[in-house]
Amino acid sequence: MLLCLTGCKKQDEFLDAKSQEGDIVLTTLSDFQAVLDYTPTMNTNYITLGQTGADNFYFPDVNYTSLQPYERNSVLWLKEIFPAGTNDIAYTSPYLVIRNSNIVLEGLEKITRTADNMARYDSVEGHARFARAFMFFELVNTFGKQYNEATAASDPGIPLRTFSDINILAGRAPVKNVYDFVINELKLVADRMPLNIQYMRPTKLSAYALLARVYLQKGDYVNAGRCCDSVLQYKTQLLNFNDSSLVSLSNTYRFPTYKSHPEILFYAEGLLTLVGAPSTSYAYCFADTVLYKSYAADDLRKTYFYNLLGANQAKFQGSYTGNSRIFAGLALNEVYFIRAECRARLHNIAGCLSDVNTLLKNRYRTGTYVGYETTDEEAALRFVLDERRKELPNTGQLRWEDLKRLNTEPKFAKVLTRIYNGVTYTLQPQSPRYVFPFAPKIIEQEGLQQNER
Repeated sequence: MLLCLTGCKKQDEFLDAKSQEGDIVLTTLSDFQAVLDYTPTMNTNYITLGQTGADNFYFPDVNYTSLQPYERNSVLWLKEIFPAGTNDIAYTSPYLVIRNSNIVLEGLEKITRTADNMARYDSVEGHARFARAFMFFELVNTFGKQYNEATAASDPGIPLRTFSDINILAGRAPVKNVYDFVINELKLVADRMPLNIQYMRPTKLSAYALLARVYLQKGDYVNAGRCCDSVLQYKTQLLNFNDSSLVSLSNTYRFPTYKSHPEILFYAEGLLTLVGAPSTSYAYCFADTVLYKSYAADDLRKTYFYNLLGANQAKFQGSYTGNSRIFAGLALNEVYFIRAECRARLHNIAGCLSDVNTLLKNRYRTGTYVGYETTDEEAALRFVLDERRKELPNTGQLRWEDLKRLNTEPKFAKVLTRIYNGVTYTLQPQSPRYVFPFAPKIIEQEGLQQNER
């Protein structure tokens, strides 16, 4: 049943799949929960396409030939990314999650919510709405422009598919509509979901954490901060990098699995690519040298996030998945940094520094960290942003999303540069190439307006 609901064995065949729910009878809350608990679809292959265009890594010239064509094109910010006839798994995989969520939500309409089944009903419904909202948010930040209040109502976003029938086409909803939909959905989820952490399933805390990420990307620092408060009033335990029972070089991927990791709020794995993958088999991509050198000698993130294979060749090794996949879920370290940034932007310097210093005490060798102090608001904000980059170098596509939002502020805007075969490639702040194009096959099958590059 679950394999049928995922559409096809290959993720990139979503658009060719035939609607099969008519051949499957789903009637109970347990049936619908089983759909959502199919982790190979619902908790894997989250979007990491933006990571290929970010500035946290570099490729030696000789390694570019190892990349898939779309990866190489994206790494160099070329106009065309996807070769003709190919689909984009960063687009099709999220829409499989969305379709499964829609199947569940349509099925729940046929079940009466009662006093006896209320908690279970709300948990299933919230799970479906959360998964769908998560995918819509990541999709709009990949294939849509950075949120701008002045233009968001007219900037084309992504298809806002709220129905399961894949034979019905949906045009591109404006960026504002997508954000409004995601925010309203997550508010509903946060209101109804339980508190207890379930890792593979969303809860009240993961809903607030994702809502904080959405508000931050939108530039709504008041609401982003409040959502962080809603998480941190219930859970504050950070992973101490000095705890050798959990963090160890003897572990190939350095960190414990999700069940033993105190910071994880919602577990998801990113799409596996050669760019930044922690797999020991993929020694093609290395940490940006400036980024790597920015870690202090006693900063254990330098030890556990990276494996120094040679001169200027620091391979990302430490993923919060504890395996060869990139962590693309939600964790407390991100929540701390969101709240710290919001506090800095809202003139609460003491609160901002308290959040970052609290986290960094758990990252440095015991007794070596000296808390950062300043009374200058811009210095505090720069401190937060620098440490955020060092803390979350390979979480989903956060760095790409950070570049998009920070490029709207001249003092934080950054020109990205790569050199390949003696040719210099650049990506200017707010360039249209910060918006990925749709693959030609998707344009052909869905009739979408292509993004300008």
